[in-house]
Amino acid sequence: MKNFILIFATLLFTNIVIGQNDHKQLVEENDPEATAIFQKVRAKYEAFASVKADISTTIEVPEQPKIEQKGSLILKGEQYNLDFPDLTYLSDGKNLWVHYKDKKMVQLNSIEEDDESLMTPKDLFRIYERDDFIYVLANEYFQNKRTIQHIELKPTDRGAEYAKLRVNIDKKTSEILSIKVFFTDGIRYEIKIDKLTPNPSDAVAFAFDKSKFPDVKVEDLRID
Repeated sequence: MKNFILIFATLLFTNIVIGQNDHKQLVEENDPEATAIFQKVRAKYEAFASVKADISTTIEVPEQPKIEQKGSLILKGEQYNLDFPDLTYLSDGKNLWVHYKDKKMVQLNSIEEDDESLMTPKDLFRIYERDDFIYVLANEYFQNKRTIQHIELKPTDRGAEYAKLRVNIDKKTSEILSIKVFFTDGIRYEIKIDKLTPNPSDAVAFAFDKSKFPDVKVEDLRID
């Protein structure tokens, strides 16, 4: 089953597991134009100490109603706070707390530094740094009074469970506007950045504080 934190948390950044070496690899190079665009994106976001994004997510599953949800994401280095109406994801860079609000339960897991198959919310603005796909500038068009650069990313492994990713970028501001994941089984997941706030002044937690939720049960799933 495809499991999003969000990706990648109702699918915000995906736990995409790339196939092993027994799959045939694609031999292609990244498009220089797309690389130049991503370099501008990187320079923009690396200039921020932290960033807040108001987001909208859409999940499309064949023959099922579309699922739409809004939330907020605050990133600070390796730390993040991803909040939806029904659950919250908190990470201090080493641990991940998943707060299921309706169930009054929190699951605590450790984050494995060498797990390259996992995409976390911080990867939203670093998606171009991964080396398990190649990318190309597929289109450039004018919409809603701005020029959109549409970049397509394809996995380098033919055994990957997703067919492609689509990233839309504002040419003038170098801001990521949306990321859409197309899975091979027909599932589609999209996250849109509705509003971006650099260096927000919001006081936010990156770890679960049990003292503020005395009626919530914490299940520690970390392995010593």
